[in-house]
Amino acid sequence: VYVDPYYHGSCDPEIIWNKQKQRWFIYYTARRSKLENTWLRTPIGVASSEDMINWVFEGYCKFDGVGGKKDATETFWALAIISANDTLHMFVTWKPDTIPTKGAWGGQGWIIHYKTPLANPVDGWQKISALHDSTLNAIDAAVFKTGELYHIWFKGKEKGATKNELYHK
Repeated sequence: VYVDPYYHGSCDPEIIWNKQKQRWFIYYTARRSKLENTWLRTPIGVASSEDMINWVFEGYCKFDGVGGKKDATETFWALAIISANDTLHMFVTWKPDTIPTKGAWGGQGWIIHYKTPLANPVDGWQKISALHDSTLNAIDAAVFKTGELYHIWFKGKEKGATKNELYHK
């Protein structure tokens, strides 16, 4: 069990082998378990291990050079991550606001694709694109590779819809 050293809430974990660093990395939503609105202003935490038993806190992800601190100004959570060649790809829920009155989860959400070289698994994340436009409020990505094809699933609700649907890209 790994516990975030600042927030004590390590949720939605994704564990991946980094062949360049020769270590396991766990990426997780750093949920603020001792505060109200624990789902808002959450960074993505990172820890590494050689044996999957003893974990070392590596910090919080920087996205496009921003962040890397325990108190995020935006909301990131429920990531999916995959390694391809010498690059890590992350598909993460991103919410630009942190206002709980805009909805139970803080307003509009996007699934954003980021990538970083294996050599920079914490600070090097660069945005590739959003997977959809603002007509869809989306969260909770999952990614899977079959042969040479990558599949991404996420939950979303179109504007005006009464329930969430499962989306696939």
